[in-house]
Amino acid sequence: MSASSGLGGGNDDAVQVFDRMRATLSDYLDNPHDSALWEQMLDLRRVAVDAILKLPRKETQTPLVDDARQLVRDFSGSGIHDRPVAVDDLALVQSATKKGWQGLLAGMLLTPAWQWTDAPLILSVPDWLRADYVTWLFAAPQGFSEVGQAEAYAAFTLRRLEELVRWVDRCPGAGVEAEVLGIYVSQSSAIPIYFSSSSLRRHAELRGRLMSRALRQPDDHYDAPVIPRAGRRLRVGILNRHFSSQTETYCTLPTFEQLDPERFEVILFCHQTSGSALEAHCRGRASGFVVLPEDFEGQLSALRSASLDVVVIGTNITAVCNEVLRLALHRLAPLQIINNSSCITSGLPDSDMYVSGALTELEEATGHFTERLGLIPGPTHAFNYEADRQEPQAVCRRGDFGIPDDAFVFVSAANYFKVVPEMQHAWAKLLASVPGSHLLVHPFNPNWSSSYPIKRFRAEFERVLASHGVDSKRLSISTISFPSRTDVKTLLSLGNVYLDSYPFGGVNSLVDPLELGIPVVTWEGDTMRARMGGSLLRSLELNEMITGTEAEYHRVAVKLATDPAYHQELAGRIRAKMERMPVFLDSLASSEMLGSLLETSFDELAAKGRETFRRERTAIRVPLVDGPSVLAEGEAHLAAGQLTEAKACALRVLGSRPNAPEARRLMGRVLIAQGHTERAVAYLLAALQYDDGNAMLWYDLARALRQNNQLDQTTQAIEGCLRVDPRCVEGWLLLIELSSEANNISLLDDALAMAIQAAPEDPRVIAWKNRRAELGGTPANPPATDTPLPKAKHILLYSDDPEFGGVAQWNHNILLALASRGFRVTCVQTRCESPLVKERHAVGITHQWLDYDTGKEFARTLTDRSHAENIFRADRPDLVIFADCCPVSNLAARQTAMDLEIPYVTVVHFVGEYLAKNFAAHLPALARQHSAARAVVAVSAENLDLLQRYFGTPAARGMVIHNGRPPRFFQPVDPAMRQRLRAEQKIPADAVVCFTAARLTGIKGFAYQLEAIKVLKKKMGLKNLYFVWAGDGDQRIALTKQIAELQVGEHVRILGHRWDIADWYDAADIFILPSELEGMPLSVMEAMAKGVPVIATAVSGTPEELGETGKLLPNPAKDPQGVIRELAQTVELWAKNPSIRAEQGRLGRERAELMFRESMMIDKTLSLLSSHLAPVAAAK
Repeated sequence: MSASSGLGGGNDDAVQVFDRMRATLSDYLDNPHDSALWEQMLDLRRVAVDAILKLPRKETQTPLVDDARQLVRDFSGSGIHDRPVAVDDLALVQSATKKGWQGLLAGMLLTPAWQWTDAPLILSVPDWLRADYVTWLFAAPQGFSEVGQAEAYAAFTLRRLEELVRWVDRCPGAGVEAEVLGIYVSQSSAIPIYFSSSSLRRHAELRGRLMSRALRQPDDHYDAPVIPRAGRRLRVGILNRHFSSQTETYCTLPTFEQLDPERFEVILFCHQTSGSALEAHCRGRASGFVVLPEDFEGQLSALRSASLDVVVIGTNITAVCNEVLRLALHRLAPLQIINNSSCITSGLPDSDMYVSGALTELEEATGHFTERLGLIPGPTHAFNYEADRQEPQAVCRRGDFGIPDDAFVFVSAANYFKVVPEMQHAWAKLLASVPGSHLLVHPFNPNWSSSYPIKRFRAEFERVLASHGVDSKRLSISTISFPSRTDVKTLLSLGNVYLDSYPFGGVNSLVDPLELGIPVVTWEGDTMRARMGGSLLRSLELNEMITGTEAEYHRVAVKLATDPAYHQELAGRIRAKMERMPVFLDSLASSEMLGSLLETSFDELAAKGRETFRRERTAIRVPLVDGPSVLAEGEAHLAAGQLTEAKACALRVLGSRPNAPEARRLMGRVLIAQGHTERAVAYLLAALQYDDGNAMLWYDLARALRQNNQLDQTTQAIEGCLRVDPRCVEGWLLLIELSSEANNISLLDDALAMAIQAAPEDPRVIAWKNRRAELGGTPANPPATDTPLPKAKHILLYSDDPEFGGVAQWNHNILLALASRGFRVTCVQTRCESPLVKERHAVGITHQWLDYDTGKEFARTLTDRSHAENIFRADRPDLVIFADCCPVSNLAARQTAMDLEIPYVTVVHFVGEYLAKNFAAHLPALARQHSAARAVVAVSAENLDLLQRYFGTPAARGMVIHNGRPPRFFQPVDPAMRQRLRAEQKIPADAVVCFTAARLTGIKGFAYQLEAIKVLKKKMGLKNLYFVWAGDGDQRIALTKQIAELQVGEHVRILGHRWDIADWYDAADIFILPSELEGMPLSVMEAMAKGVPVIATAVSGTPEELGETGKLLPNPAKDPQGVIRELAQTVELWAKNPSIRAEQGRLGRERAELMFRESMMIDKTLSLLSSHLAPVAAAK
């Protein structure tokens, strides 16, 4: 029987139809899987439409018409309208509109406004139906049900906003305008348009005009005057609805909690107070906390009377109308700023600047904002989740969600609204491509809504899975309401890969999986909301997890699911990065960035005026400075006692590089001198996150802690200083002072004895020795003569390197440094003659030659103990350094040292997972040797992770010391040398030279260069483009032949082995290293130090080396064609754009200055060696 059976045409029949409609609607909402109920409801709706069309035209104010209007409201608010309207129903709508208001009401029942493309204009709607029509017109969908709906809805919304603005401009009367705008303001939600991939600037602009018309006081002409800083503090107001445990608070807190109190006065304003721990923390980080009164006039008065210079809107004012939006429609301070809590531009006329991040926004992003765009140098977002961190209460197991323990699990905590149909289909394709995998989602976050259509979400998602042939049992939907973020983290820990959403990505939801070491796959677009997650990954130098298309997103996720070794390697890198306090979890950096941007912006506003400031469309940034030179200037000021000037230098660097450890150390020392010890401690602790191998940094922290009366922590900091450098006399002297103050004579004597040993001629040491004698008892003396000082000890370097390449240079630098410090030094290696050996002989370094070539007879390094036993027994060293080209090198010699109980340190320059497979039989012995080592040093964090995962290196033994290059590589370019070398090779003075310094072997990627040269030759002709390769090796003949076959010999030069590599960087414009395997290539850091922009492949330690500088090509093992394509594209782009080369070169040089100076490497290495000359227990 059909839905209309037994119904006639009377009013009673219509009421009966409407009632049955409501009952069926309720049943379907409870059972959205039931397709029969869905069809029944559609049939009933058509009957109801017929009943509405038969209503008398002139009888508009009857109970039956009221009932029909209520039925439309019921349907519109139920979410049923979110599904696509059937073609037949759309046809029915078109025919119904010809029948006056009855047809309009019928159409409103059949379809949502955004699916009715030519719905009537507001002007044509009868007055008595206008309120219903506007309510229906701007009703927001609960979610989207089909691919393409989000874009269609955004386009519809823009058309209707344009229409409403035009209607308001020529509105027939103030009362009508107030009625319509009141409805729009009370119910409109911009959230559904967030899921469009396009810019929403015009939407926001129109919304801002409507909100201003509806809510802004027409007679309010307040214009906050701009008073130049002139050395005074800026008064900064932070305006939030509340400061309780919500994402907006966690995001806003880091931007103000560490603002310099000498430069900023921070006042918090809110509408609600909760008394929560997080609110209390916020109160403690501001000079004022104001709960605004309930009446709007009082709120406005409280803010304006505070005489703020800047107000930062920390609540999202772009989604719905709230209390903060009403205030933001008015001028509150000279500079009004929207922060990242608002997901899109505000569109408000009194909003002056939107703060985003340089790692988030594209160059053309200024066009997405009505405000002036202000860019901090990192990601847009930062978080402080430690202020009220709670211990997790939940215990989550895979079995709780029907997931097998051995399944590969994709996991996401993307909100329900973000899981648009496009994402559901993308995730379904992933499940289809990875048999046996499962998807676990936790989409119902209370921050977004207090109620969700859970049953509908499950039903729609399961329909999508079925369309891809995926069993619905492989989808697990968490509906748990967790008490805290840490509990959500226990759920996420069940996953193997975290899936971000698109086109509205996650950002705070990505922090937990990253902290867990779970790889995160993001899919980026052009807007901020589609690039937030990617900006976090960029800051971690994990660009390979950022994708730009669905195909790339799918490929990366499948790769992680099907390549366990790659997944493990990436997870290790993530953990290593997250342990170093990433910038988005660094409140000090976040406050530093915003503070510098506030000052820069306010000064420009004061200088140019608001109109000119707003009209300027270039993004405003804190100026970049030459970090090393400015810090050197700051050190000079500090030494001269010019604290204000020294602080200014530190701030100039921190404004653009907020986590630079050298700048933080300088700031900490200035603050110590000024007596601001609590802030000094904060800066020095933050610096240690990036430079914990700096003994003087530990010493400075100890000084700050001592002045701050944190004596236990002072002792710990001194221990850190002396652990890094046992000969640091400043550390011993500080320990002596503390011991004297505590009357701990025993500790004083021990510390004084070590100070005498470290610096017997230091006047401060002599003074303490004399003071100790005055105290009586046994005076402190140096250690007995049968315990030789470190400078008299014998250190032996045992290497498998045949004296060429990066390891040879590392060996040479360390040997010379040891000799210069008075150690007796011996080098054991394959016999060779080179300028390096001669230089070592000249300073008294002896050599013991192996009788075989370690390069050609590598297997002997694994089994032949004869040489090591003879050498170690004949002249027992105090410490052995095994300088290894790979983890298993010198296995036999290391076992000999272990058996003879000779202390040793292992330095590994190259680590590859494949080596663990090739030498699997030796791994148990290697693991024992690494446990017995004093330390196992890797040259990159990525290498250390591989050592720990595949080669048995205990965490307690492993550490990273980056390679470094000598001062000659940091010298400015010598124009005369550039001219001479180019002339030598007959290369024009104005040519663009692409230089490579590497052995001519297959793994160095010369084949990729040749393929790229082939592409460039075909596309643009080589013309003024030259490639110069310095090196020799087994591929030289083959490469020479290929160059000839390509007929590019005029533009490609093979120099052979050279000892003047440093000079050749002067002649180069671009450096290229497309290697298949690397450790931590010295040539890359040499080019960076020389200011030559680098193009290199993402292998091993190279991404860690380059950071955000230069161009990182794909890993050849994963995308060889991508290497060729991107190499050719980048060379072409850089060759044509000298400004890009100059900028990339400058960035590379700054990074090299901070990380890769030889002196830093030597200091850290020698400190390590000195600290391990005494025996320690083997790691378990």
